[in-house]
Amino acid sequence: MENKNIDQGRRRFLTTAATVVGGVGAVAAAVPFVSNMNPSAKTKAIGAPVEVDISKLEPG
Repeated sequence: MENKNIDQGRRRFLTTAATVVGGVGAVAAAVPFVSNMNPSAKTKAIGAPVEVDISKLEPG
């Protein structure tokens, strides 16, 4: 197969479009994880710091 006449404009467009779609997908996948790190509404209403007991966790 010979591809001597490669359309560089089309190649650039397709590469850019694929990059944009991949970036949007990565952001859409990351938003739920980042929003899950926020304190709950109950914790915000109380206004106290969140305390977690990590003494029972084993290393590793």
